[in-house]
Amino acid sequence: MNSLPPPLQFSEDLADIDGGPGTLLVLHRQSFALAEWSALMERAVKVSEQICVADDQPCVDQLVACVQNNVKAYCNSYMVRQHYQQLVSLLQQGGSWFPPQMLQDVFLLAQQQLSSISGPQSEAVLAQLTEREREIVSRLVEGRSNRDIASACGVTERTVKAHLTNIYSKTGVTGRAELLRRFNRDSMIS
Repeated sequence: MNSLPPPLQFSEDLADIDGGPGTLLVLHRQSFALAEWSALMERAVKVSEQICVADDQPCVDQLVACVQNNVKAYCNSYMVRQHYQQLVSLLQQGGSWFPPQMLQDVFLLAQQQLSSISGPQSEAVLAQLTEREREIVSRLVEGRSNRDIASACGVTERTVKAHLTNIYSKTGVTGRAELLRRFNRDSMIS
């Protein structure tokens, strides 16, 4: 796989991966039996903090499973070199990469599921947030990026990130994906 930029490491067996800081571990989904995938993901998280799953046939269910396993990127195995380079660059900057259309599908699915859920738990969580924080979470659930949220709210991206940090703290979550799962269980913010 010499056509891909370093520091990518591909493996069909995690025993030969040294991992360490800055190592991006790319796992090809179809190289592993479904029965061993969960155990493999647990081992992979111990080997590298930056995991990318390359899938021959990406699907929303697998994307969600990857996010639940702290995978930082999920992509089509056949995507072009330019997209791999973008993926690596984003991960090196501490970000993540997921297919944009699939994220839209995930957000739409979450909205459909959330629209029918309400109750005292969600009211208690919402009561902890300021009006601006509720607005930001609402836009986040719509599938908007930090840049889009900042533009819609008339603030900078840095301000949006500060609000998100406060929201994570108040709701007891560690990041964006967990926040979306939390509101998936609790309630849709209106």
